[in-house]
Amino acid sequence: RPPIKREPRPAHQAQTLDTTVAGGGRGVGFGIDHDLAVKQQEKYDLNEESKAQAWIEGLTGEAFSQGFGEQLKDGATLCKAVNVIKPGSVKKINSSSLAFKQMENVTFFLKACREIGVPQSSLFETPDLYELKDLGLVVQCIYGLAKHVRGKAEYSHVPELLSATQEAIEAGQTA
Repeated sequence: RPPIKREPRPAHQAQTLDTTVAGGGRGVGFGIDHDLAVKQQEKYDLNEESKAQAWIEGLTGEAFSQGFGEQLKDGATLCKAVNVIKPGSVKKINSSSLAFKQMENVTFFLKACREIGVPQSSLFETPDLYELKDLGLVVQCIYGLAKHVRGKAEYSHVPELLSATQEAIEAGQTA
């Protein structure tokens, strides 16, 4: 068998990859790990992230004091937000700095989303947020939660959060 020839990766490519934007808290490595991180970063939409952040800040009444991923990482802000949507969804929000307690908060948030009726396909896994692996999935989950409660009488107190696509569709319907 002839050896597999690989195109050399441009030296600047690794330097321009900012995994913190796409949610990578660890190094992206080489080969397929690097390629997947690049693809993940290309799909990440900072505008959608900032709209999701504004929505959560509006629900909780608290401005983020850190970046998106760092603020949500301990799960407390997400638990507060889901408790505004459906009071009592998360009975106890851990304030500990211990990793397992923070991950437990994230798990409580995801469980509350399931109980509210957010489809499993819209949810993320705890490490996606806690390890800052894929904040795109976290943003998708926040939009999924907002979409699920939208227009339902029992959630009429919850503000809308529309993606750019939903905004365009609604603008076309009203025009």
